[in-house]
Amino acid sequence: MTEDSDEHSSIKEAGGIAVGFRGTMENFNSDALARLVDVLNRTGKYVEGESGFLLGHIKAAVLNDKDEGLTVNLTNMEEGAQVHGSLEPQDNVRFDFMAAVLDTDADDLRHFMMHALEDSGISYKFDKPEPHEHHHCHNE
Repeated sequence: MTEDSDEHSSIKEAGGIAVGFRGTMENFNSDALARLVDVLNRTGKYVEGESGFLLGHIKAAVLNDKDEGLTVNLTNMEEGAQVHGSLEPQDNVRFDFMAAVLDTDADDLRHFMMHALEDSGISYKFDKPEPHEHHHCHNE
């Protein structure tokens, strides 16, 4: 990697933004996965509404303590979020949720993504508090 590559990433060159969170989920099962898929689709619709189309990708990864898991990827709103891999029900899992997109304000997207998670009914905690966090932990 050269010094120039450290200074210039493709997302910066394209005028894009990247937003992401890391945390844990409790009681991960097929219902939680369906809710996570919905969170990604809702986030894609938000980006589409802001920029006119989804240019970029939205992704979540869910891993158990053995680093086994699945990813949920959204790159095309017509196809919707796609699940790759599988994971048996787990008491606790780690998750990453990110979006790298164009023509969307980073702070507004971060806020939307937190609300989408909050409204999903998924029981989760962020690893570190987010700047606009509204105590986004659910115990259902």
